[in-house]
Amino acid sequence: MSISYIVCAAGRGTRTREITSQVPKPFLKLNGKTLLQRSVESLPIRAEDQLIVILLREHESWVSEYGLEGSDYIFLDEVTGGQAETAYKAYNQLRYRKAAIFNSDTFFSQKDLYELMKNDNIDGLIPCSRQSGHEWSFCRVVPEGGSYRAVEVAEKKRISDFCSVGFYYFRDIQDLFIPLAEKLNQQLGQSDNAKAGELYVAPFYQSLILEGKKIFAPLVDDFKPMGSVEQIEKYWGVSLEQMRQQQR
Repeated sequence: MSISYIVCAAGRGTRTREITSQVPKPFLKLNGKTLLQRSVESLPIRAEDQLIVILLREHESWVSEYGLEGSDYIFLDEVTGGQAETAYKAYNQLRYRKAAIFNSDTFFSQKDLYELMKNDNIDGLIPCSRQSGHEWSFCRVVPEGGSYRAVEVAEKKRISDFCSVGFYYFRDIQDLFIPLAEKLNQQLGQSDNAKAGELYVAPFYQSLILEGKKIFAPLVDDFKPMGSVEQIEKYWGVSLEQMRQQQR
């Protein structure tokens, strides 16, 4: 089994703007490693797998020093409308039909993730952590087979305490993600008023659930987001001033 992993890192780091004026967010150092490195450490990558990293072209020069060896890079000229649109840019470079989309500012671990991806009876995976607040993508679940099957997925609407960690696996990305992404792309081309939630990946799973696809939401063993200065302080115990010092 081979998997293509798409890591979306083509943003300007608005939630960490206090420390990204000189260093692009994916290459910020956190306790000796870049945010991009820490995110990729979440993935159960094997030697035969493909890792695609999507960055802004203005950050291309950072790859020579801080890039990940063996990765395929895509450089975008401008910021997209969201993770779904960014991931779609990798369509022509995907080597494998099994694929996962992830971001560059989250660390998590899930001991059964690779085995779940090997299960062809599962169409999609949304690993989750139990969190408070309303800023997440949420899954309403029912227990099944020693894990949890998602019966509803909603963006920024607290339908349960199961919160996506930002990792989205598709058993067959060409059948399960690309058609929905192409439809979204057409809608964006026709209107400037597309709903912001449509640009996230999580809502795609709601469409798949309605089609009868099996989507599972296993709980993770560890979850440490790095999306904002507040999250770095809360989950990593590193203050804004300490982060500034680590970039020197």
